[in-house]
Amino acid sequence: MDINSRFEYAHRMALISDDIYKEAIDNCDGNYVDINLANLACTNSLRSYEEVRIMNISIKAYEPCEYVTMQAVADLRFASSGNVL
Repeated sequence: MDINSRFEYAHRMALISDDIYKEAIDNCDGNYVDINLANLACTNSLRSYEEVRIMNISIKAYEPCEYVTMQAVADLRFASSGNVL
């Protein structure tokens, strides 16, 4: 499996939300590995994907209905910046 297809696989298996998937599709032109770091929209989209991937691994949320939403990513970013939810 090539590395770009892992992103699509994560979406098909409902490990990432439609929002994260569509945002990356729109911003990264199908390239999720060798990205242009100047493309901040793509970089931010893939950061969301990576945060969700790490959360899914850490909580072992592999059931199709238990994917992490964009709101959960925003909450995680807020909490990790030292704020209280």
